[in-house]
Amino acid sequence: MDFAKWYEAVSIKPNPQAIALRNRNIQTIAGNLNRPTIEALIRLTFQSSQNASASELANLRATYALDGDAVGDAELSLLAAATLFQALGKENATAGLAAMLVLTTSFGGLRSLEQPMDIVGMAKNTVKTLSDSSRRRPAFTNNKPTISVDAADAISKLQAIDTAQISAAFTALATATSNAVANLWRRQLQFETSVQKYVRMQDEELDMLWWLQGGRSNYQNLLFSEIPENQRPLILANELAQVTSTLPGPLAVEALLSRANISNDVSLTISAVLQDIPLDWIKSIYDEGLATHISSVTTPIHEAFKRRLEVDGKSAWIPVWAAVCGLQETATLGSLDLSMLLYREILVLRGE
Repeated sequence: MDFAKWYEAVSIKPNPQAIALRNRNIQTIAGNLNRPTIEALIRLTFQSSQNASASELANLRATYALDGDAVGDAELSLLAAATLFQALGKENATAGLAAMLVLTTSFGGLRSLEQPMDIVGMAKNTVKTLSDSSRRRPAFTNNKPTISVDAADAISKLQAIDTAQISAAFTALATATSNAVANLWRRQLQFETSVQKYVRMQDEELDMLWWLQGGRSNYQNLLFSEIPENQRPLILANELAQVTSTLPGPLAVEALLSRANISNDVSLTISAVLQDIPLDWIKSIYDEGLATHISSVTTPIHEAFKRRLEVDGKSAWIPVWAAVCGLQETATLGSLDLSMLLYREILVLRGE
């Protein structure tokens, strides 16, 4: 991470000591992320008109400024972007969540991002890396359990014919044996958990392949080709998301959607697609329990669903939705990109 070079964008004469302090504080935040903090970082990074929560904003400013000067608005945006970049470089669940939220926020490139680093590109790489590494066959480590006990000391105590020393020798042997068995059990449990996760993922991908082979949607039992072209991206994305158990999902999702005749060769007006999709279908997939987690910044398609439901399906939601999401009412997106956006939104909301 070339933070010193990035910092030149907000400082005419960067102070090496100040840069080191800011970088240290970035590492602190990046190592302790949760969903609300990621949301705040993304809003700052994309310089969204929808401000981060006051509490998260105050906490971030205080942490970035620790042992240094107060943080200005432009600097805060850069520090947030650098924090996300640092977090995206890890191979863990938090990196996966952050990457998916960056991609849903980008909205297929319709939202501009002015930062000295390629956050969206990094997020794509993170998703690819995690999709691959999380689905590798677990390796079995064939380490023999060891019992750590001083045999010579134990024998000498037994030969002493002293009850207390004999008791101590047997206690040491019992403790060492118990520890060895416990370590063996922990390794076995860890391996079994990994195998169960791997098998679950294999079943998930098999279900996806059978779904594609059948060529029939669960929605009204329609063939893929019978679903209207402007509704197909959302309907099929939801069906793949329902059989995905682990974020960020398999690498093959985009290919599966392509085989289901969803292509970026078809450009769709986003608001028109979201208005034309049957209201009953939205009600069938919309989880009221997740309504408080829906965000106009990181889950804009679900934000549209929520607003359309509020007006009972009428089109009055479109201007307001476009305004709060920072999009044009007539904005268009490739069919495949729109499908992938909904797929990712469903996964990140379900992961709450």
